[in-house]
Amino acid sequence: MLVECISSDEVREWVDDKGDIHRNVHHLQQISVGTRYEVHGIVMGGDRIAYLVAGDKDDTDPNVYPMMIQDKNFVIVDPAIPADWYSWRGRILCYFCGENCDCGANPPVQFCIGYKEFALSLRHGIGLSERNPDDLLIFYKVIHGIREK
Repeated sequence: MLVECISSDEVREWVDDKGDIHRNVHHLQQISVGTRYEVHGIVMGGDRIAYLVAGDKDDTDPNVYPMMIQDKNFVIVDPAIPADWYSWRGRILCYFCGENCDCGANPPVQFCIGYKEFALSLRHGIGLSERNPDDLLIFYKVIHGIREK
Protein backbone atom coordinates (compact mmCIF):
# COMPACT_ATOMS: atom_id res chain seq x y z
CA MET A 1 0.00 0.00 0.00
CA LEU A 2 1.34 3.40 -0.93
CA VAL A 3 0.22 6.79 0.41
CA GLU A 4 1.21 10.38 -0.35
CA CYS A 5 1.56 12.99 2.37
CA ILE A 6 -0.85 15.92 2.03
CA SER A 7 -0.20 17.49 5.45
CA SER A 8 2.64 17.34 7.94
CA ASP A 9 0.51 18.79 10.72
CA GLU A 10 -1.01 16.45 13.27
CA VAL A 11 -4.20 17.79 14.80
CA ARG A 12 -5.41 16.34 18.08
CA GLU A 13 -8.71 17.26 19.64
CA TRP A 14 -10.04 16.19 23.00
CA VAL A 15 -12.72 17.06 25.51
CA ASP A 16 -11.73 17.68 29.11
CA ASP A 17 -13.69 16.80 32.26
CA LYS A 18 -15.62 20.08 32.04
CA GLY A 19 -16.74 19.39 28.47
CA ASP A 20 -14.44 22.00 26.94
CA ILE A 21 -12.97 21.08 23.54
CA HIS A 22 -9.22 21.51 23.11
CA ARG A 23 -7.22 21.44 19.89
CA ASN A 24 -3.49 20.96 19.50
CA VAL A 25 -1.60 21.20 16.20
CA HIS A 26 1.83 19.60 16.06
CA HIS A 27 4.11 19.82 13.02
CA LEU A 28 5.60 16.43 12.10
CA GLN A 29 9.11 17.13 10.82
CA GLN A 30 9.63 13.49 9.86
CA ILE A 31 7.18 13.54 6.94
CA SER A 32 7.07 15.82 3.92
CA VAL A 33 4.12 16.99 1.85
CA GLY A 34 4.22 15.43 -1.61
CA THR A 35 6.37 12.48 -0.50
CA ARG A 36 5.09 8.93 -0.95
CA TYR A 37 5.36 6.41 1.87
CA GLU A 38 4.95 2.65 1.93
CA VAL A 39 2.43 1.50 4.56
CA HIS A 40 3.47 -1.49 6.66
CA GLY A 41 0.50 -1.65 8.98
CA ILE A 42 -2.85 -0.06 9.72
CA VAL A 43 -4.44 0.40 13.15
CA MET A 44 -8.00 1.45 13.85
CA GLY A 45 -9.15 2.63 17.24
CA GLY A 46 -12.08 4.78 18.22
CA ASP A 47 -12.64 7.15 15.33
CA ARG A 48 -8.98 7.12 14.27
CA ILE A 49 -7.07 5.23 11.62
CA ALA A 50 -3.29 5.35 11.61
CA TYR A 51 -0.69 4.06 9.17
CA LEU A 52 2.67 2.55 10.09
CA VAL A 53 4.98 4.20 7.57
CA ALA A 54 8.67 3.96 6.83
CA GLY A 55 11.10 6.17 4.98
CA ASP A 56 13.44 5.28 2.16
CA LYS A 57 15.04 1.83 2.08
CA ASP A 58 18.39 3.15 3.31
CA ASP A 59 16.85 5.33 6.03
CA THR A 60 17.17 3.24 9.18
CA ASP A 61 17.37 6.12 11.66
CA PRO A 62 15.37 4.79 14.63
CA ASN A 63 14.63 8.34 15.77
CA VAL A 64 12.64 9.00 12.59
CA TYR A 65 11.00 5.80 11.38
CA PRO A 66 8.84 3.77 11.86
CA MET A 67 5.97 6.06 12.78
CA MET A 68 2.23 5.70 13.33
CA ILE A 69 0.62 8.67 11.60
CA GLN A 70 -3.08 9.44 11.21
CA ASP A 71 -4.63 8.67 7.84
CA LYS A 72 -5.80 12.30 7.61
CA ASN A 73 -2.23 13.24 6.66
CA PHE A 74 -2.28 11.12 3.49
CA VAL A 75 -4.13 10.22 0.32
CA ILE A 76 -3.97 6.64 -0.91
CA VAL A 77 -1.95 6.30 -4.12
CA ASP A 78 -1.97 2.50 -4.39
CA PRO A 79 -4.55 0.64 -2.26
CA ALA A 80 -3.05 -2.82 -2.84
CA ILE A 81 -2.39 -4.64 0.42
CA PRO A 82 0.29 -7.35 0.46
CA ALA A 83 -1.13 -10.87 0.32
CA ASP A 84 1.00 -11.94 3.29
CA TRP A 85 -0.46 -9.38 5.72
CA TYR A 86 -2.20 -10.63 8.85
CA SER A 87 -5.21 -9.07 10.53
CA TRP A 88 -6.35 -8.98 14.11
CA ARG A 89 -9.76 -8.09 15.44
CA GLY A 90 -10.91 -8.98 18.87
CA ARG A 91 -11.18 -7.63 22.33
CA ILE A 92 -10.48 -3.95 22.61
CA LEU A 93 -6.98 -3.23 23.88
CA CYS A 94 -5.27 -0.07 25.04
CA TYR A 95 -2.38 0.83 22.74
CA PHE A 96 -0.54 2.47 25.65
CA CYS A 97 -0.31 -0.51 27.98
CA GLY A 98 -1.42 -3.39 25.73
CA GLU A 99 -4.13 -4.51 28.11
CA ASN A 100 -7.90 -4.33 28.29
CA CYS A 101 -7.94 -1.30 30.59
CA ASP A 102 -9.48 2.09 31.25
CA CYS A 103 -6.30 4.18 31.45
CA GLY A 104 -7.62 6.48 28.69
CA ALA A 105 -4.16 7.26 27.32
CA ASN A 106 -5.12 6.51 23.73
CA PRO A 107 -8.15 5.26 21.85
CA PRO A 108 -8.37 1.48 22.20
CA VAL A 109 -7.15 -0.65 19.33
CA GLN A 110 -10.08 -2.40 17.67
CA PHE A 111 -8.51 -3.63 14.43
CA CYS A 112 -4.96 -4.08 13.20
CA ILE A 113 -3.55 -5.30 9.89
CA GLY A 114 0.02 -5.52 8.65
CA TYR A 115 3.06 -7.76 8.72
CA LYS A 116 2.72 -10.72 11.08
CA GLU A 117 4.51 -9.37 14.17
CA PHE A 118 2.76 -6.01 13.93
CA ALA A 119 -0.73 -7.39 13.42
CA LEU A 120 -0.58 -10.17 15.98
CA SER A 121 1.41 -8.53 18.78
CA LEU A 122 0.26 -5.24 20.23
CA ARG A 123 3.42 -5.31 22.34
CA HIS A 124 5.49 -5.18 19.12
CA GLY A 125 3.66 -2.01 18.06
CA ILE A 126 4.31 -0.48 21.46
CA GLY A 127 7.95 -1.54 21.17
CA LEU A 128 8.23 0.30 17.85
CA SER A 129 6.86 3.50 19.38
CA GLU A 130 9.27 3.14 22.32
CA ARG A 131 12.17 2.44 19.90
CA ASN A 132 12.86 -0.99 21.41
CA PRO A 133 15.94 -2.35 19.56
CA ASP A 134 14.49 -5.87 19.19
CA ASP A 135 11.24 -4.56 17.70
CA LEU A 136 13.08 -2.14 15.41
CA LEU A 137 15.26 -5.01 14.17
CA ILE A 138 12.15 -7.06 13.32
CA PHE A 139 10.63 -4.06 11.56
CA TYR A 140 13.71 -3.32 9.45
CA LYS A 141 14.16 -6.98 8.49
CA VAL A 142 10.53 -7.15 7.39
CA ILE A 143 10.52 -3.93 5.36
CA HIS A 144 13.81 -4.69 3.67
CA GLY A 145 12.46 -8.12 2.74
CA ILE A 146 9.28 -6.57 1.36
CA ARG A 147 11.17 -3.99 -0.65
CA GLU A 148 13.66 -6.46 -2.11
CA LYS A 149 10.97 -8.63 -3.76
